[in-house]
Amino acid sequence: MIHLIHGEDITSSRTFLLRLVDRFANREVIDARTLGKTEFWEKIAQGSLFTGKVAIIDWFEEKFLPFGVADSDKEIIIWSSQSLKSTSWADKINHFPVREISIFKLVDAFGLRRAALAQAFLEKTIYEKSAPEVILSMLVRQLKLISLSLSGEALLVSKSDFVRKKIADQAKAWNEKSLKRAFRILLETDLAIKNGLNSRLMLSLAIAKTSI
Repeated sequence: MIHLIHGEDITSSRTFLLRLVDRFANREVIDARTLGKTEFWEKIAQGSLFTGKVAIIDWFEEKFLPFGVADSDKEIIIWSSQSLKSTSWADKINHFPVREISIFKLVDAFGLRRAALAQAFLEKTIYEKSAPEVILSMLVRQLKLISLSLSGEALLVSKSDFVRKKIADQAKAWNEKSLKRAFRILLETDLAIKNGLNSRLMLSLAIAKTSI
């Protein structure tokens, strides 16, 4: 069941929303006004859309909108003070759990230097039409987080204990030399793609090389 709550009567619709989310005993409240896009992705990476009772944030019509999810009957709550376009929200919900989770599974496998698993998620991420430059930037970002963890600056990795621990576990597979080599490989991959070489092949080779 999907609950769409929207319109100009903000007071009554907001009251209805609060009554609705009170049904979910285990939930997290996220202030979208202070949430950056990177932190948004981290929230999504911590769990799939339909696993557990958790409130997360969706990027919808270029704004953050909260919705709650119950694992028992898969109820989704979408709140907006504006009118919602019927042409886009359903497709967004149908595809969101798969498309956005795959790239995080890719970067986590990459961070653990598990080449075979990373290659499998690379294929899935490309199939889901994620842009090569987005994939590459996410791999670079993962290396930066691992580098911070290795250098003892874990508090700069994330405010989340879960994310810090995950990156610390990945950092065990790296040292300063292997990180520098991986950064160089990703830089070479970026240049190769910009010069017209096959992006799928270049990304696949980069994952293979950095896992050695």
